[in-house]
Amino acid sequence: MTKQDVLKAETVIQAVSEAFENMAFLEAVPNTEKKVPGVQNSCYSKIEILSPFSGYVAVVCNESVATDITKAVFGDISHSQAELKKLDTLGEMVNTIAGRLLYHSAGGREPFELGLPNVGHGLTWDTKEVDIYSFTVDQNILLVIIYIAR
Repeated sequence: MTKQDVLKAETVIQAVSEAFENMAFLEAVPNTEKKVPGVQNSCYSKIEILSPFSGYVAVVCNESVATDITKAVFGDISHSQAELKKLDTLGEMVNTIAGRLLYHSAGGREPFELGLPNVGHGLTWDTKEVDIYSFTVDQNILLVIIYIAR
């Protein structure tokens, strides 16, 4: 598996589509515009790639998308632990996306290792160092940000 394999748009689209369809029964439609839209009121989940090279995969979305994903996984989330469940679900989502991405990049033939997801609000990134893939989920924007150490 090469770093370029991980950054192929079709591989990213396949990994994101599989994760959303299997976990949340939602469709993530890739956006074709080159301009990366902003995400208001964003929350994120980020997971480190430990091997075969270093980097990270992050998912950034607004609260509405995070809530939709969480409701699809847990059902009603109107109780006191709604925020915790939402962040936990985003952690599982980025773990699944990163795992599928590395699996497909290697054709299922090479091992890889991921760290534990970090979740929160307001992730920032340097647009010169990352590759950003934009998707629409239920009329909202979701970004998948990939950094591979060069």
